[in-house]
Amino acid sequence: MKATTWIGWPLAALMGCQPAPSQTAPADLAVADGRPADQGAAPDGGAPPDAAPADLGAPDGPSPAVPVGPAATLQPEGLFPDPVRGLAVLAAGALFQTRSGVVWWGAEGLQALPVPAMVAAAQVAETRLLVDGGGALWVLDEAQLAPSPLPVADVVDLAAEGDRLWISTATGLHLWEAGVLRPVAALAPEELPAHGLTPGRWGEASALWFLTAEGTPSALVATGDGVQRWRMADAPDQVYALAASPGGTWALAGGALWRFDEARWAPVPFGGRAAALAAHPAAPDLWIGLTDGTLWHTQGERYRPVRGLAPAGVLQADAAGALWAAGAAGVQRASMGRGGVLDAPP
Repeated sequence: MKATTWIGWPLAALMGCQPAPSQTAPADLAVADGRPADQGAAPDGGAPPDAAPADLGAPDGPSPAVPVGPAATLQPEGLFPDPVRGLAVLAAGALFQTRSGVVWWGAEGLQALPVPAMVAAAQVAETRLLVDGGGALWVLDEAQLAPSPLPVADVVDLAAEGDRLWISTATGLHLWEAGVLRPVAALAPEELPAHGLTPGRWGEASALWFLTAEGTPSALVATGDGVQRWRMADAPDQVYALAASPGGTWALAGGALWRFDEARWAPVPFGGRAAALAAHPAAPDLWIGLTDGTLWHTQGERYRPVRGLAPAGVLQADAAGALWAAGAAGVQRASMGRGGVLDAPP
């Protein structure tokens, strides 16, 4: 389950989002650096991609070279009317970061939580976890919070990858699996803290994608023998959003859209200035929110404008394929496939 989605660049600066805390030493579990045999990925960075940077074009849509399909009009359901700057969609509800605090939206409706801020949230099996503004980890049972028994502090991000829980703190990365919490020495001190934790794929294997403190994307694959890290020589720099789907791993950097297709990173000549991403975890659907408030959808070939949703700085897709959008107009949810109003709560 994806960790909390926050308003992306440059909307984050407009709404006062704070940078990640400074970093210190990493954890101490050895990590092997991988190099795919037939993909040409370098283990430690290297030369920039040979493709030219994407033409950002006009701020109100794709460049003329991009194939554009007919518009899709959604009939979203309004779930919350007030401004929201953080969103975490879990299996049986969602968490909203509002101006007045954190709200849980579930089967019992809206319930305020006793924490003023939410840094991240994730769900493993039936356990829901929340990180408050001070980096403390909590277990959430409907609107009730209890301290997590896991011995971690200064948490900055969470992500569930299958039955694994990845926890990023100011001082390192941790993996909880089969009831055991292990430190993972995957990052150098200058790369901490890892953020943007995003479950995805590396070839045929389940993987965790993440961003270093400098905004460089990388991937981790956990196996019974340990954890393997994959670095890509052609990865973009200063990435501020990641999304993963069966169609690839996507990133936003400098307002441009990038895609990793299991072989290399390359800029996508989409155009516009992208601020937010959302990807379906089990289908090739990708949604792109632009800085002008417009929304676009693609499955890899054509891009089509999506109408009916209010401008949103936060986008997230759930396991059923519904798109959640949060911003100044509150939280809306709609089905891309049917375009109809969804029943609430989930």
